Amino acid sequence: MATNKNLCSLFFLIFFLSSFAEAQTAGYIMERRFVQRLAWTGDELAFRYEVVIEEEVDGVYGEHFRDFTNDTFMIVSLPHGKYRYRIIPYDFLDLPGESSQWAILEVLPLLAPEVEKISPSFIYLNDDTAHTLTITGKNFAPEAEITVRTLGGAPIAPVSAAIGDDGASVLVIYNSDQLQSGEYEIVIKNPGGMETSKGTIAFAVRSDSQSPMIISISAAWVPLFPIYGETYSQNMVVLPGAAVRLGIYSSELSVLHDTGFEITAGYYTFDEQYALMIDFNIIAQKKFANKTMSLIFRLGAGYTMPVAAEEHPPLWDTINTNTGVSFQWLVKKPLCLEIGIDYAHRFTTPHSGALKPWVGAGVQF
Repeated sequence: MATNKNLCSLFFLIFFLSSFAEAQTAGYIMERRFVQRLAWTGDELAFRYEVVIEEEVDGVYGEHFRDFTNDTFMIVSLPHGKYRYRIIPYDFLDLPGESSQWAILEVLPLLAPEVEKISPSFIYLNDDTAHTLTITGKNFAPEAEITVRTLGGAPIAPVSAAIGDDGASVLVIYNSDQLQSGEYEIVIKNPGGMETSKGTIAFAVRSDSQSPMIISISAAWVPLFPIYGETYSQNMVVLPGAAVRLGIYSSELSVLHDTGFEITAGYYTFDEQYALMIDFNIIAQKKFANKTMSLIFRLGAGYTMPVAAEEHPPLWDTINTNTGVSFQWLVKKPLCLEIGIDYAHRFTTPHSGALKPWVGAGVQF
């Protein structure tokens, strides 16, 4: 008769995902469960085996499943929960032998991981030899597989990954030599195949000669084209003008773009009247792959100050919002060329707006 030892020498569960549809009056409901394969080492005197599974409910086990098989394995489908099971061998006379001991089985629910936040979102690879990413979300299984990958690239496993007991946080560590400059996404895959991905994490290598602070000074021809309202020009006449810009960028805030602020001072004339337009903008400079060309996006506000005027309008009538985009080419450091367009809007009654093309040159340090 089979002994307790050789019956229990191999008890292991192999999980794989199975889906089935259950018909309903109003349609179909898809329910996903695990399929479990119970396997054991048989005994040469055993003719068949009885599998008994009990489920724990409120701390008490009660019979959930009982069936016979002539094989040394059985496929069962159990919803998530905590169970115990045992195997009873039967001989050729169909008499039960010694049962195995109860073994505990816990079936976990199949959940899709969800990523809510990745911190930091950018890393300079040559700052340290190892870099830690903190990922927060929910449904991170203890055995989840965590990788990063570029678009169309192969997954890269971290040096280490620590998943929180609550399944809501992950700490992963990568070495600098595992990664290259570029944008990556995080991929988290739970056992059973449920996975999610989220990006973008940016890694960049900064040369020792690269300054974290960039100063740009430029001058340009900037005519003003009124497009609606009467504040800028009652007769919608183009106003000639010129301007200078002082911009300060930082490459420390993001590897995706340089971020900073700028001050623009423009001088315009019309009908022997003169005005100084001052704009204060937040700027983001997105460099192309060649590092010499970039797009600059700006958003801010400003005001217009009449020059040598006998009467000055109320302050509110002189304030405008400003947004714009320009293309900058670093021809040969420090010389750069820039072309772009700004849009200004005043909240006077009626509202007024104007376009300001920008063609100029400058230096960048």
